[in-house]
Amino acid sequence: MAAEVKKLPQTTTHGISIEGMLAKKADEECPKCAGLDYCKMPQKGWRPVLHEEATKLYKTPTYAWTSCKYFERKVVEEQKREYLNERFEGKTFESFSVNMHNKKAFDKCFEYAQNFNWNTTEGLILAGPVGTGKTHLAAAILKVVLEKGIPGAMILVPKLLDEIRISYHDETADRRLAEKVATKRFLVLDDIGAERTTDWVQEELFKLINTRYEKKLPTVLTTNCTMEELVDKLGERIVDRIIEMCEPVKLEGKSYRKEMRKSKMGRK
Repeated sequence: MAAEVKKLPQTTTHGISIEGMLAKKADEECPKCAGLDYCKMPQKGWRPVLHEEATKLYKTPTYAWTSCKYFERKVVEEQKREYLNERFEGKTFESFSVNMHNKKAFDKCFEYAQNFNWNTTEGLILAGPVGTGKTHLAAAILKVVLEKGIPGAMILVPKLLDEIRISYHDETADRRLAEKVATKRFLVLDDIGAERTTDWVQEELFKLINTRYEKKLPTVLTTNCTMEELVDKLGERIVDRIIEMCEPVKLEGKSYRKEMRKSKMGRK
């Protein structure tokens, strides 16, 4: 989480800045802290640390406020609850069933998630038949990204379009939804191409994809369509941007969900 550099001229009678006193107190208290409920800082989860470059610049001790591990963990959990559907709560790399058909895709997604950072600009498009694990892998990537303290979200494309459509007719709806989704630092667009194609749908998706394209924001998409089918559904200008933004990852094999159902039925 980014630290905010502040220089406060206010000092105590001993010539020590308030932030300097708090930094000393944090050095004593933070190592034995058991969580946010026990935090001794004025703003729970935040502590001042000496900023060496600013100190040299100002020629006086200058501090940056930075968050602790407990605060960052809280932010991650809040983001998961807000942006990750409960159905995908257990969808991790560890719980993914790897086989000869999906191992290459799994390895690519795992590597992408592990290497993801604030400077990442490229994305992935996971394509393949229904039930082959595309959404599972996309959710697993998002979890890793959130755990790194990077803002992210996962949204079903048909649902997003429905909510945008409602916002045009409902004064109480959040009219900024499309903008907030479009500018999220990391975004998973699940099941693109599943929506019914209309001129309005194409225009809304173009605005969304084009915003992320221009701002170089990393995006992971999942689809049951081939690229040719996406061109038919979404149009060339959208697909051209997706191809430039995202590396294709193909999933093959039988439907994972069907195999799971067969396995459950066999145990009964």
